Amino acid sequence: MAWSVLSNPVNKKYIVGHTDLDGIARAAAVKAAVSEWADAGVIIVYSRKIPATMPNTLPDALSTYIAERVPTGSEVLFEDIPVDVHNPGRYISALRDFCQGRACVWTDHHETDAPYLPQVSDAVKPNGKALWFGPDAYDYTLALVQWLGGDTEKAKKYAILTGIGDRNPKVVQVLPEDELREWLRIADGLDVIIREISGSSDPAEYGNLVENLATIPDVVFAQARAKADLIPTPSNYEVISPTVVLVTQALHPAWGPKSLERAALRTGTLYAIGYSPNPRDGTFAVRAITYWVAMAKNPSNATPIGMTKAFQDWLARQGRRAFGPPAAPVVAGYTSEAAALAAARDLANALASERYEPTTVHLVNDRAVAQALASDFSAILNKLNEILEKQTKMYEEYLELKKKQVQLLESRSHSDSDDDEYYD
Repeated sequence: MAWSVLSNPVNKKYIVGHTDLDGIARAAAVKAAVSEWADAGVIIVYSRKIPATMPNTLPDALSTYIAERVPTGSEVLFEDIPVDVHNPGRYISALRDFCQGRACVWTDHHETDAPYLPQVSDAVKPNGKALWFGPDAYDYTLALVQWLGGDTEKAKKYAILTGIGDRNPKVVQVLPEDELREWLRIADGLDVIIREISGSSDPAEYGNLVENLATIPDVVFAQARAKADLIPTPSNYEVISPTVVLVTQALHPAWGPKSLERAALRTGTLYAIGYSPNPRDGTFAVRAITYWVAMAKNPSNATPIGMTKAFQDWLARQGRRAFGPPAAPVVAGYTSEAAALAAARDLANALASERYEPTTVHLVNDRAVAQALASDFSAILNKLNEILEKQTKMYEEYLELKKKQVQLLESRSHSDSDDDEYYD
């Protein structure tokens, strides 16, 4: 049975979502698969003049643009906009103010929300609910549609797109290889379309895309297949080892991570390394990705590149700092293309050596193993804590970089080249 909290009929339903493929596809899933939400208004904003529907700017959007368009008495579904971990109090306070007189359903799937869920739940009272459907984006989409009383079969194609958009493993497990490749192509094309919309700075275009995805998906998918070819596929690369590929040509500033993913897909490797220019200051950055599809297929043997010993040792030799998530770190500031390529090659060789260094195996009896584990257990726990602390720090840096994405894309939209330094 579909959800409803107000005793009196509401004026209208609205979906407030995030600006990436995950958020856009999930909004389309709700409209396509939940009959009571088919006519819902969509508010997804990424604009130079209007606060975006992103974690750090949602409070401003709620008090201005969204409040002006969503009358009191409305039902509002929030999806894929996590609590701003750098200023959770401001986010929650703005949500509380907005939800007074409106029936808000706040939903998300990011693990960073966990400490704030009781506060969010309190903020949307008395008419609303806070639900966490995480962490996998694919499961989140289907669970949300089911909770709203919709048809999960109709929602599956959108759930696939949300899973690919957030690089979650579940989608790899539910699709045959040939179907996965086709959906990867569609998702790439949709990323191009979304980036074109962000350059136009017209919030209505996001709503139009969601509406078309919900009502004429095959038409949109055909457009996306054509757009996918705009993402460059590297032609110059070297397979350093069965798990490492080095792209030896400069990556496009806007599509570096996507191009590295294509190189990994083409060569069947786990890690792809390359470099890209920064048109603003003429420097170069080394980029590395852990191909998420390969990780999903073999999770027990797929350490995110930023967490490997080879990467940390290489970083120390370079005397530099990495930015971004552990699965896709960026090391910036190289003054020449030759220096960036040399550093990228050094990293590729280090990764190949770490994963394939021959070892000597000594057989021991069970008692010796138990004694060794008992004596080293404290050291093992300490090492695990160090790894977790480092991963948390890198993820916080990643979230900080995402906060800057609005300003970065705004400045690029005025130039001929679309030169994103970082990506979602």
